[in-house]
Amino acid sequence: MRDRTGRRRLPLDARHPGSGEAVDGALVAAVIDALPSPTLLVDPDGRVLLTNLAWRTAVEAIDDPRFAVGIGGDYFGLALRVMRDEQATRDLIEDLRRLSRGERETVSADYGLPTHEGTHWFHLMASRVDQAGHIVVTHTDVTTRVQAERASAWQARHDSLTELPNRAHLHELIDQELQRADAPAVAVLFLDVDGFKDVNDSLGHDSGDELLRQLAGRLLGVTRGQDTVGRLGGDEFVVLCRECDLDGAEMLAQRCQATFDQPFELGGRTHRLSASIGIAAVPAGRSGLRSSDLVRDADLAMYAAKAAGRNRGGCSAPTCVLSCRARCRWPGSSATPSPTGSWCCTTSRSCTCPPVSTTAPRRWCGGSTRSVGC
Repeated sequence: MRDRTGRRRLPLDARHPGSGEAVDGALVAAVIDALPSPTLLVDPDGRVLLTNLAWRTAVEAIDDPRFAVGIGGDYFGLALRVMRDEQATRDLIEDLRRLSRGERETVSADYGLPTHEGTHWFHLMASRVDQAGHIVVTHTDVTTRVQAERASAWQARHDSLTELPNRAHLHELIDQELQRADAPAVAVLFLDVDGFKDVNDSLGHDSGDELLRQLAGRLLGVTRGQDTVGRLGGDEFVVLCRECDLDGAEMLAQRCQATFDQPFELGGRTHRLSASIGIAAVPAGRSGLRSSDLVRDADLAMYAAKAAGRNRGGCSAPTCVLSCRARCRWPGSSATPSPTGSWCCTTSRSCTCPPVSTTAPRRWCGGSTRSVGC
């Protein structure tokens, strides 16, 4: 039956017979017991009035005294004990109270439940069943669905070969760092493996893949905990250096280059390789930059290093940058420093080009051997 507004008319009390509108309590219990999901009937204060077989079975399977709530128990107290996010749980309980008062039609939410077997995910669905404010709450296990969604989201943001953040995720992380309110110094390293194509051509793509996996592990081993190592694609890697100035970035780049001092084991043989690294650094306090600006500038610095000599990177003076941009056929290429405010350099141990004035918004310089770390 429905009232004048078209809403379903609720019985006075779902537990007790007596009026034409009431529902037999035994029938309510039978219907709840037949539901496949763990289900409870609770009163407006959260006191448990009925439990179904699925609920009792789930409690026994979890084998945790915190979940041992039966008829007469406090369902709201149970939620506060076992759910991780206390504020979110209090908000959920308040929604259930509003539902009991008739201020909501339904309540639904997904929540994680930590157990000794790991986190189980459930979809909670609650409905008011009578005018006394009793509500039926069902808990459907959606762990498989949540895990699949999370796995899919992770795969979309990570490289399947190295399990590092991919191009899209790297740009997200760099943009997040550039948009921080406190505007700390930020640097990006752009690393390209010298001779990677030769490895692929001579040893095959399986060996090339193994090289990339080994290199990913080495880079993770020499960077700091707050840094992020990612793979753009091919043999190109990017390191996001958080709260790191130009001096510190050069130090990190030297550590990354040092990982190539040890030969790589590929196809049963050892192979010595090298890398060219470009750096783009943003001093503290700068704003208005995008991740694409920083990665582009680090890429240019890397090409300048590679053009001057692999593994010994040479120079990123404006004349070399112009050459790199022309070779890459980038539109709007120019040797004029842009006003973005990023500073770019290579990791060369020596620079043969004349120094550039540091008064321009962007500074292009050779690598530094200073021992300043970050």
